[in-house]
Amino acid sequence: MNEEDIQQFQNVIKIYVLSDEQLNEEDADIFREFAMDLVDGKDFCALILDFHVNGE
Repeated sequence: MNEEDIQQFQNVIKIYVLSDEQLNEEDADIFREFAMDLVDGKDFCALILDFHVNGE
């Protein structure tokens, strides 16, 4: 989703998850479920969820 796509939404929720190691799919799903509860599902709402690993 680029900046132009974001402009069509009234509500954009960005969540960045930073962890020490790559999350397994089950743990990532927990974050996705939490994030989806924040977005009410209407067409004018968007969710951006990024997972990052803290490199040493």
